[in-house]
Amino acid sequence: MVVKVNVEVKKGGKIIKSPSVLNTGYEAGEEPEIHLPTNLAKELEFDLRGAMIDVYQAMGSRVNAYVLGSVEVKAVEPDRETNWIKAKAVSVEGEDEVVISDKLIGEFGIIILNPALGKWKFRGERKVRRSV
Repeated sequence: MVVKVNVEVKKGGKIIKSPSVLNTGYEAGEEPEIHLPTNLAKELEFDLRGAMIDVYQAMGSRVNAYVLGSVEVKAVEPDRETNWIKAKAVSVEGEDEVVISDKLIGEFGIIILNPALGKWKFRGERKVRRSV
């Protein structure tokens, strides 16, 4: 099983809500980062044709990632949500899930308790949450 949490992604006046994969192996650099599938990137009005392309290492191979720009992201649960966090948005053609980097997971204060069972919690709380 994979651990997923609901997030809201904001760019300008547009907000999208989506489940997102928590990927501690997504080590993108110095700033929090989020991968958006191309359909969601377009919904947020990013222009992939004008985006810079960067080469990412993923699963032992290299992929071209569109560097889209900045967004604000927050984790959203029925009983709790985080503050908005500024993150760098990227997109890889063919990847169809929202994926958040290790640094964004840390900024949200999320602790993965058991990835095989999809269990996690926010830092400082006792409540054990389940993957969406």
